Amino acid sequence: MRHARRAFLFTHDKKIKISALLLESDICISQNRYDKALGYLDKSLKVYGRCTQCLLKRGFVYFVLGKYNLSAKDIENGLKSIKTISEDRLSYYLSIKGLSYCKMKLYKEAKNCQIKALELDIENPVAYILTGCLLKDDDKYEAYKNAKKAFALGVKKFSYFNDPIGKAWLKEIEKIQSR
Repeated sequence: MRHARRAFLFTHDKKIKISALLLESDICISQNRYDKALGYLDKSLKVYGRCTQCLLKRGFVYFVLGKYNLSAKDIENGLKSIKTISEDRLSYYLSIKGLSYCKMKLYKEAKNCQIKALELDIENPVAYILTGCLLKDDDKYEAYKNAKKAFALGVKKFSYFNDPIGKAWLKEIEKIQSR
């Protein structure tokens, strides 16, 4: 953190400033200090203006903090302004946006995100969490199966559930399975 702070203070290069602030936000996320991470991401958006990576990351942080409308808005804006993104990353962020919609009970929008996310990456655990979230009120058994599939896919990926982001997804799986 000290090196990132120094890089931010002693350079005039906006890209280095953004990288330093993103590094600080990543460190805060890894320590479950989401409010502090949000501060760094807000600051980076003030410095750079339109930082796509900052918007997407802030969208995730807003989701974890339960600010679903802000999460969906940031992810939407981030995806609109991004020039290139891999299909698996696009699927991941569409899934977070869909989960935000699901939490706000905007099921039509959530379903659209879910369909697109699974088309892009059938191995995306978060897309199955979204599917489980969509099904939890209507078909608890299918919701449970999708949560189980999300867990199995996450376990297949090296240390997927070992960091705070993965632990946030585990909590979502537990919410689906406990209903």
